[in-house]
Order: sequence, then C-alpha cells, then structure tokens
Amino acid sequence: MHTKGPWKAESVKSEGTLVYKRIVAGNKAVAFAGVYKGHDAEANARLIEQAPAMLAELEKITAMFKNICEYNNDGWYSHQVEGDAIEDAEEAIRKARGE
Repeated sequence: MHTKGPWKAESVKSEGTLVYKRIVAGNKAVAFAGVYKGHDAEANARLIEQAPAMLAELEKITAMFKNICEYNNDGWYSHQVEGDAIEDAEEAIRKARGE
C-alpha cells in the first residue's frame, strides 16, 4: 500500500534543465522526482502530488457505479457507462495498489 496522503511537492533544487522535487506526506519524504523545466514541470509535479487523492476518489466512484449496477438489473449500467469504464477503473486501481 502507498503512503497515505495528502502529498505535497516541494522544490529541492534546480539544475540545468531539471527541477528536483521532493514529494512529502507530512514530514516524511515519499519520493523524489526530477521534472524537466518548462510548462509541463509543475503540472507533472502536481499530478504526482495528487496521486493518492485521485486513487481514493476513483475507488469511491467505482464502488458507487457498481452499487448502481446492483440496484438496476434492467440494463441501466450497460446503457449509461461507455465501454468498459468500470473494468478499466478497477484495473487502474489494481495496478496502483501493485496487485
């Protein structure tokens, strides 16, 4: 299991084309990342920082849709959810958990 959030990205140093970020949970470092300078650098750091929150929300949304499916055995799920959205979400959750 991953370190519980919230996570925060802190700039450590800048060197050449890289900005080094320390990802922390409270006062514990959980990761270090070298992100390339430019418009993507801060966005990439924010994405890493928000990973625990996004995983938690994906788990809630997936469970909610599965409950809706259990209540509606009249085909509502298959008509309202595009493609394999729930299965894809469950696969992403398993991968994030290392399962």
